[in-house]
This record gives sequence, C-alpha cells and structure tokens, in this order.
Amino acid sequence: MMIRPQMDWRRLMNHFALRYMCTYCISMAKFLYQIPLHVSL
Repeated sequence: MMIRPQMDWRRLMNHFALRYMCTYCISMAKFLYQIPLHVSL
C-alpha cells in the first residue's frame, strides 16, 4: 500500500525535475559562458 504513493511522488518529482532542469541548464550555460573553463565540458 505504501508503494503506490511512492510511485506517484516519483512521477510528480520527475515532471518537476524536468522543468527545474531546464531553468538550471540555462543558468549553468550563462555561468559557464562567463568562466573560460567551459572547455572542460
């Protein structure tokens, strides 16, 4: 009975993580652009 809510929570977190990752990716891109260390990427 405890596995169901866990799966629902995981699915919700996955959806939220996708949206958060998009914003995080753009933030990291801007940050990497300022630092000349983006070559290691």
